Amino acid sequence: MSKNWYAVHTYAGQEEKIKQNIERRVQSVGLDTRISRVLVPTEEESKMRGNKKVTIKRKVFPGYVLVEMEMDDETWHFVRQTVGVTGFLGQSAGTSSKPTPLLP
Repeated sequence: MSKNWYAVHTYAGQEEKIKQNIERRVQSVGLDTRISRVLVPTEEESKMRGNKKVTIKRKVFPGYVLVEMEMDDETWHFVRQTVGVTGFLGQSAGTSSKPTPLLP
């Protein structure tokens, strides 16, 4: 089965914590062959604060974490049951239908 990227909706401001939680749980349960990468897309942005130029990391998609995984019942339930995850992008609310993967 091939791996695809999926956007997971999370609580705003909790993206990095949820990313670490998914990664930790993947290792402990042994799903690392089916869930390979978890990303919080960020970009560097320069701002002026006072008279100084400051570089900050800004989230590209606030409230979302990207997960590269093989979609099956076990991995779908695994990600959905992670604390702070509210659902997948492209999935009807309250249904058990699988989400649509992101286009390349």
